[in-house]
Amino acid sequence: MKITLLASFLVMAAYFLLLYAGVGLIQEKKFFSSAPREVFAAVPERKAERFRGAHILGWYLGILAMLLFLGAAVLAA
Repeated sequence: MKITLLASFLVMAAYFLLLYAGVGLIQEKKFFSSAPREVFAAVPERKAERFRGAHILGWYLGILAMLLFLGAAVLAA
């Protein structure tokens, strides 16, 4: 049971980290492709970086989140 809880916490942490990286730091319009047309049209093509290196940090956090997903799957198996 402890392993199941740990794996579920890893998945949730990875999910929120991936959302933060994609929407908050990387900010590419293709990540909003599943949104309704009105929302997709309101999103600008490319927003300015919030701080220097935000896009790079976002990609690193996204890769870390994917590794957390893999780690949770290996732990659960």
